[in-house]
Amino acid sequence: MSFFERLLGGHHRSGGDQHGNGHHQKRTPASYNDPRVSGGIICPNCRTQSSPQARFCQQCGSGLAPQACNACGVQMALGSRFCANCGKSA
Repeated sequence: MSFFERLLGGHHRSGGDQHGNGHHQKRTPASYNDPRVSGGIICPNCRTQSSPQARFCQQCGSGLAPQACNACGVQMALGSRFCANCGKSA
């Protein structure tokens, strides 16, 4: 194979000379519904999985317990920046 064939895509030929480097394999992104993470809490800061009973992230130390809004007292979802009830910032 000449230099120009390799440079301009000569690797797309048919035949038995297939390379096993995985270049043409389809990669799927990690899913949020991945069963490997269903048993724990995912840190909103560093995305590390912790045990369901953990109060703090094992990797970065962020709090994992849901917080209540300072303005209206409604429990906010983990990692929320604003209250879904009143709109105040966390």
